[in-house]
Amino acid sequence: DYYQGRCSNTLEPVTRRLYSEVGKALDELAKYGEPAMNGTGSSVYLRTENHQEAEKISQKLPDWLNGFPVRSLNDIRQF
Repeated sequence: DYYQGRCSNTLEPVTRRLYSEVGKALDELAKYGEPAMNGTGSSVYLRTENHQEAEKISQKLPDWLNGFPVRSLNDIRQF
Protein backbone atom coordinates (compact mmCIF):
# COMPACT_ATOMS: atom_id res chain seq x y z
CA ASP A 1 0.00 0.00 0.00
CA TYR A 2 1.07 3.55 -0.71
CA TYR A 3 0.72 4.72 2.91
CA GLN A 4 2.30 1.62 4.49
CA GLY A 5 5.22 2.80 6.59
CA ARG A 6 4.68 6.46 5.64
CA CYS A 7 2.13 7.40 8.27
CA SER A 8 2.07 7.16 12.02
CA ASN A 9 -0.30 8.03 14.80
CA THR A 10 1.32 10.81 16.84
CA LEU A 11 -0.98 10.02 19.77
CA GLU A 12 0.31 6.48 20.15
CA PRO A 13 3.17 7.26 22.58
CA VAL A 14 0.85 9.29 24.81
CA THR A 15 -1.90 6.67 24.72
CA ARG A 16 0.59 3.91 25.48
CA ARG A 17 1.83 5.86 28.50
CA LEU A 18 -1.64 6.69 29.84
CA TYR A 19 -3.37 3.41 28.95
CA SER A 20 -1.05 0.44 29.30
CA GLU A 21 -3.77 -1.89 27.97
CA VAL A 22 -3.50 -0.28 24.53
CA GLY A 23 0.26 -0.72 24.50
CA LYS A 24 -0.12 -4.32 25.64
CA ALA A 25 -2.59 -5.01 22.81
CA LEU A 26 -0.30 -3.40 20.23
CA ASP A 27 2.65 -5.42 21.51
CA GLU A 28 0.64 -8.65 21.28
CA LEU A 29 -0.46 -7.91 17.70
CA ALA A 30 3.13 -7.02 16.76
CA LYS A 31 3.90 -10.75 16.97
CA TYR A 32 1.97 -11.10 13.70
CA GLY A 33 2.76 -7.92 11.77
CA GLU A 34 2.61 -4.14 12.08
CA PRO A 35 -0.35 -3.18 14.27
CA ALA A 36 -1.85 0.28 14.37
CA MET A 37 -3.99 2.28 16.72
CA ASN A 38 -7.23 3.77 15.48
CA GLY A 39 -7.51 7.47 16.35
CA THR A 40 -6.88 7.99 20.06
CA GLY A 41 -6.74 4.28 20.83
CA SER A 42 -10.35 3.18 21.09
CA SER A 43 -9.31 0.22 18.98
CA VAL A 44 -6.20 -1.34 17.54
CA TYR A 45 -5.90 -3.39 14.39
CA LEU A 46 -3.61 -5.48 12.26
CA ARG A 47 -3.91 -5.66 8.50
CA THR A 48 -3.60 -9.09 6.96
CA GLU A 49 -3.34 -10.36 3.41
CA ASN A 50 -6.60 -12.29 3.55
CA HIS A 51 -9.49 -13.41 5.72
CA GLN A 52 -7.95 -16.82 6.42
CA GLU A 53 -4.82 -15.24 7.89
CA ALA A 54 -6.96 -12.94 10.02
CA GLU A 55 -8.96 -15.93 11.32
CA LYS A 56 -5.78 -17.83 12.26
CA ILE A 57 -4.34 -14.85 14.12
CA SER A 58 -7.58 -14.10 15.97
CA GLN A 59 -7.66 -17.68 17.24
CA LYS A 60 -4.13 -17.31 18.63
CA LEU A 61 -4.88 -14.16 20.63
CA PRO A 62 -4.98 -14.46 24.41
CA ASP A 63 -8.37 -14.39 26.13
CA TRP A 64 -7.90 -10.86 27.45
CA LEU A 65 -7.61 -9.51 23.91
CA ASN A 66 -10.97 -9.59 22.12
CA GLY A 67 -10.22 -9.72 18.43
CA PHE A 68 -12.15 -10.62 15.35
CA PRO A 69 -11.58 -10.38 11.59
CA VAL A 70 -13.27 -7.55 9.72
CA ARG A 71 -12.94 -6.04 6.26
CA SER A 72 -12.47 -2.33 5.76
CA LEU A 73 -15.22 -0.61 3.80
CA ASN A 74 -12.62 1.03 1.58
CA ASP A 75 -10.73 -2.20 0.92
CA ILE A 76 -11.49 -3.28 -2.62
CA ARG A 77 -10.20 -6.83 -2.13
CA GLN A 78 -12.87 -9.47 -1.71
CA PHE A 79 -12.33 -12.00 1.08
